[in-house]
Amino acid sequence: MQNAAPSSTPSSADAASLSVPQWMALVQSRDATIQTLQQQIDVLKHQLDWFKRQLFGSKSERFAPLPDPTQLHLGEMMPLPATPAAEPQRAVPAHTRRIAQRDLAADSEAVPFFDEARVPVET
Repeated sequence: MQNAAPSSTPSSADAASLSVPQWMALVQSRDATIQTLQQQIDVLKHQLDWFKRQLFGSKSERFAPLPDPTQLHLGEMMPLPATPAAEPQRAVPAHTRRIAQRDLAADSEAVPFFDEARVPVET
C-alpha cells in the first residue's frame, strides 16, 4: 500500500499570495491525494469484509444441515417388493471331487516348472 503524504497546506498569508494557476495545481494535487486515499480505504474495507467472513461467516464445519425427510435412518428399510414367482428349476446330477494323488506341498524337492519327459521333443 502506498502512503499518500499530504503536501503542506499553505498558511493564510501564503494562500493570499497564490495565483490562480497555483491554486489550480494545489487543488489538483489535493484531488489526486484524496483519490489515492479513497482507493486505499476501499482496499482495506474489502480486506476487512473478507476477514469478517472468515472469522464470523458460516463455515462448512459449523454448518449442520436440516435432516432430509425423505432420507431413511440407519437400520430403516423401505418396504420390500413382492417376491417374484419362482423360476423353473432343473435337477443337475451331483458330482464328487476326485482325491488329489499326492500332496505337492509335502514334497521335499521342488516341483519342476517344466517337465521334459512329458513334452515330446522334435529334432
